[in-house]
Amino acid sequence: MRHRTTPFAERMPMRRPITPDLLAAAARQSIRLAPQVLESWCCAVEAATDLDHVLVFDECVIGRPRPLLLEAAWHVRAVRRADARDEFGDLDEETDAPLTVPERVLRLMAEGQEAHHLRDGSVEIRRASRPVSYGRDDWLPLIHLTLTLERLAAELAGSIRIGSAAVIDARLPGEERGLWWAA
Repeated sequence: MRHRTTPFAERMPMRRPITPDLLAAAARQSIRLAPQVLESWCCAVEAATDLDHVLVFDECVIGRPRPLLLEAAWHVRAVRRADARDEFGDLDEETDAPLTVPERVLRLMAEGQEAHHLRDGSVEIRRASRPVSYGRDDWLPLIHLTLTLERLAAELAGSIRIGSAAVIDARLPGEERGLWWAA
């Protein structure tokens, strides 16, 4: 079920509803890394969107409100539909692994006149987080926290903004899983 989208001017900053405590609880991880992950993730998104980039994730698209953002969200949904019908047989030439949703979207949109504004969101987040030093034992919790943050952003997409960027939920109708909240 799609929720009514809040006008952009009335959307709240992402850091208000998504706190480190909520992130840790939703990811079922300790609070120790959550503040740093939330801050680095939001800063990476803000930095990319300040450069007018549109970030493409598996379940959402983030960027300044403009037609390219809507086009990218449409392509994510189209790729997700095709993926659900198992229409893809292509593999990444370097890794022999299936292409991700963002990789497929970026390939589909590569010929567009504004393709240079599109970025794989997960790659941008990793690149921006590299200077932060984490121990080897932190890798799995970091992955869980980052993936949960992406899901939370998709879940709250119609109500939040990140800096001057809008978040669009690109999941298909019926895919909205909702998050399980524990008391």
